[in-house]
Amino acid sequence: MRMLKGIVVPALILANLLPTAAQHSQQWKDCENGSDEKQIEACSAIIQAGRETKKNLARAYSHRGTAYSHKGDRERASKDYDEAIRLDPKSSFAYVLRGNQQKDRGNVNEAMSNYNQALKIDPNYADPHIGLGNVYSNKKDSDHAIAEFTKAIRIDPQYALAYVNRGNEYYKNKDFDNAICDYSAAIRLNDQHARCLRQSWQLLFSERRF
Repeated sequence: MRMLKGIVVPALILANLLPTAAQHSQQWKDCENGSDEKQIEACSAIIQAGRETKKNLARAYSHRGTAYSHKGDRERASKDYDEAIRLDPKSSFAYVLRGNQQKDRGNVNEAMSNYNQALKIDPNYADPHIGLGNVYSNKKDSDHAIAEFTKAIRIDPQYALAYVNRGNEYYKNKDFDNAICDYSAAIRLNDQHARCLRQSWQLLFSERRF
């Protein structure tokens, strides 16, 4: 006999329980961070098992929707985002994902509605501001785009993507000093941005007037 959280459990039962728990934990890892195929497989397994709370099921649907979106299956992605929100109407994460999809489809009003709903639920969530900033950027409204990216940075000063996006807006406006500052901040925070910004650096230094 062995103890499990203060309960006496026969060794044979314990041996059967532990692999199941480990497998379940791996399923969540794959559902949240795996390749598209692994995400779909793992999230589907979690959903079909029917053992999770509504909130956790909403997470699984959200992540599976993202994988479907990456694969270009917009219809399944939309259904998963809708189901995630139905299960957990307070999931700001699901609203942002649905907003991103609407933005990519050119449905500006629907995208902004989802981002704003996410902010109503969680005013201290940076991602909706990134989404709104991208919408304004697509509309060639740099002032509002910069304002939204700045809000994201105030909420999360370590958010490299927010600096990149704001730097892009400064660059479009030929505000090269601020663009360089933001790109520099992004590179300090996340080395993966160094390569993609190398070309922008070259352009900035060639165009900037000293």
